[in-house]
Amino acid sequence: MRNGTVLYNLRHRYKKLYGIELASSRVEHAKQALKAYKHLILNRNIQEYIEELNDNFLDCVLISDTIEHIPDIFRAMIEINRILKPGGRIVINTPNVAYIKNRIKLLLDIFPTTSFLC
Repeated sequence: MRNGTVLYNLRHRYKKLYGIELASSRVEHAKQALKAYKHLILNRNIQEYIEELNDNFLDCVLISDTIEHIPDIFRAMIEINRILKPGGRIVINTPNVAYIKNRIKLLLDIFPTTSFLC
């Protein structure tokens, strides 16, 4: 969610947006940045939150720079399939550590970061 930027950019496309973020500081920053948009919902406890969602609840699920951190990807995909409406979409974005700039950084003993904390 990166401080609410994704939700902010999608605010005119959907009637309701739900964001999940683990970093408390990012959740608080997003709440402040998006306080004028009452239809945005932010939460940071992923497992409890997703388990509370009804079957066939969401039109689209966006996973951004997170999939590589999920320990049980098969269980996660089963849950996402459960909460997606029939014909719903899932969009997954993940960092490319094979990108040439990242490979060069690794050769120089620099860990390539793909996100940042504010």
